[in-house]
Amino acid sequence: MLTLKTILVPIDFSKHSRIALDWALSLADQVEGQVTVMHVAEHPEPYATSALVFAVPEPDRTLSDFLERQARESMTEFLGSLSEEIRTRLVIRHDLGYPAQVITDVANSEGFAAIVMGTHGRTGLRSALMGSVAEKVVRTSMVPVIVVPHSETE
Repeated sequence: MLTLKTILVPIDFSKHSRIALDWALSLADQVEGQVTVMHVAEHPEPYATSALVFAVPEPDRTLSDFLERQARESMTEFLGSLSEEIRTRLVIRHDLGYPAQVITDVANSEGFAAIVMGTHGRTGLRSALMGSVAEKVVRTSMVPVIVVPHSETE
């Protein structure tokens, strides 16, 4: 029998990922489970992780350093209103892989019981050209994926 004791919630800091997180927290509360919140920090494709960020006053700081700081600040703001007793863990990945691949790799390698994610994140042309991250996760994950649909009435 499947027990949802460990739930991975990939987020992109959008309202859609917040809806999925709220749903996962409710589910985890019912089964006394633990939620792990993960954000995949993507590098712009033409740049390597050791690329320097020259637009900031610290020229020796790498793109990875910059992206990690931005992701941590966004994560703190995103999770800021949650109660301290909620069990969450921050995982920031800087892999040059696609977010769906990183999400499924983490879920499979770290033994998560399920992934809970929203249906929206990327929008417009980028979504049409690259496809849905949720769709790719559903197709490639070895663990169950619960997709929380977005409703325009929410």
